[in-house]
Amino acid sequence: MKKLFLLIFFGALTACTINAPLPGDENYSKSIANLPAANKAVYISDATWYPNILLGSFFSFEGTRTGGRLFFAPDKLVFAIYDDVGRKYVGAHEIQISEIEWLEFKPHGLATIINIKTNNSLQAFAYFRGDDMQRNTVDTNVIKEYLISRHAAERKG
Repeated sequence: MKKLFLLIFFGALTACTINAPLPGDENYSKSIANLPAANKAVYISDATWYPNILLGSFFSFEGTRTGGRLFFAPDKLVFAIYDDVGRKYVGAHEIQISEIEWLEFKPHGLATIINIKTNNSLQAFAYFRGDDMQRNTVDTNVIKEYLISRHAAERKG
């Protein structure tokens, strides 16, 4: 019985992981071909998207959510999910950095939460450590500082 439980537990755990290609993988270029912003991304991170909500309290995590990858490009954020059948990323949501009115970062365990208000929406993402395009692991704070600097540059210019 113990073995059956462990088998089910590890099966469920691995079913929740993303097996999409990352920079440097053989099929990465093909998988992002339909996402031009992903080609310009500086960082990529596993993330969960919480549409139309600001995360803060414990109860705010009960809303709709989608797991995928968040691409941090110089001019936009692109949240994409991976289509295993088509072997490509599918863009689910894009945010132009120039349209961000404010953003807020909150630590949440191993993740960092980004709350974003644009001129017409509220969005939240929980992201984890990421990779740069050379496949070096970067901490959530590196990604946070990058996004803050890009936002400041867009607001000036």
